[in-house]
Amino acid sequence: ADGIGVVIKRTADGYVNQGGDVTGSDDLIMALESKGTSVKLMKITEHQIKEIEDDLPVSLKPIAKPCRYTRYSALYF
Repeated sequence: ADGIGVVIKRTADGYVNQGGDVTGSDDLIMALESKGTSVKLMKITEHQIKEIEDDLPVSLKPIAKPCRYTRYSALYF
């Protein structure tokens, strides 16, 4: 796992071990905020994704090797 994934998992594990429940994305975001980690998550709805897709030009080409860029997407979104 990458560094961010490890921080998220360990923070969630610690939150659950102290009696908290993580049953969905809202709980996970709350757990990270309550533990004061430097990792910030935000929930993006289907509606928000659709709005962004609608604003993209039709001629936009996909990235040839997306796995090379995955690491950075978490930092900028």
